[in-house]
Amino acid sequence: MARKFKNVRVKLDAIAGEKSKFHLREGVGEAEIERNEDRQTSSLVTESEVLGRADEKEKIVSMLLSNVSHHDDLSVYAICGMGSLGKTTIAQLVYNDENVAEVFDLRGWVCVSDDFDIKRLTKAIVESFGGKSGDIQELDPLQRCLVEKLAGKRLLLVLDDVWNKSHGKWDRLKQALQCGQKGSTVIVTTRDEDIAVMMATTPFCRLGCLSDHDSWSLFKKRAFGMEKTGSNANLETIGRQIVQRCGGVPLAIKAIGSRLRFRSQESEWLRVKDSKI
Repeated sequence: MARKFKNVRVKLDAIAGEKSKFHLREGVGEAEIERNEDRQTSSLVTESEVLGRADEKEKIVSMLLSNVSHHDDLSVYAICGMGSLGKTTIAQLVYNDENVAEVFDLRGWVCVSDDFDIKRLTKAIVESFGGKSGDIQELDPLQRCLVEKLAGKRLLLVLDDVWNKSHGKWDRLKQALQCGQKGSTVIVTTRDEDIAVMMATTPFCRLGCLSDHDSWSLFKKRAFGMEKTGSNANLETIGRQIVQRCGGVPLAIKAIGSRLRFRSQESEWLRVKDSKI
């Protein structure tokens, strides 16, 4: 199941990449709006729900804090990995870290997805930093508005779920961001290593799957809640076999764990274990 899940994610990523490469877009309509809204993310995170990503978080936080006083240019960090591994979650954890919050004057979060429209993103960045862009629709006044907002300020900006492979578009967006104070930083999340290489100014973080221990802890939290697993040894045995089939993919573990939550019949658990999903 884990291998099939990963293969599906890889194929979907490739399809989305081709769409971006050839500048293809779905027709504008209610269905498209709903899809885009479903993909929106924010900076909010419930840390108690996150397991197995402490090392990655601390590594990025350490880099941010150590470089904040040593780099004159804008620093760009990229978190890369296939879909559903937790790239956004790690960015959220870093963004909300108390030590990180203390060293940046401005923090902003923008969900990019496959619509890398410079005007839309500039407007969203201004507003994410607490600025007001009003009804401005032209790029030049929008960028001037952003530059004015950044003057004398050290910024932290997260660009989540980036699909753009155009150097030109990224350079145009980055131009205004470089007007922030020394130590300003952008964190990018993407599924594509080529994008990570293009945007990052440091070696990027390649996100892997969860360990067996963390996978089981996450599943146990979803499937059993506050109930102790020892109360039903058979369910725990079946559960561990299910987790092995998830291959360390957090989304799969959480989805299946939630599906089995409060279900105490062994037959239901066995059905999931033996399924071809």
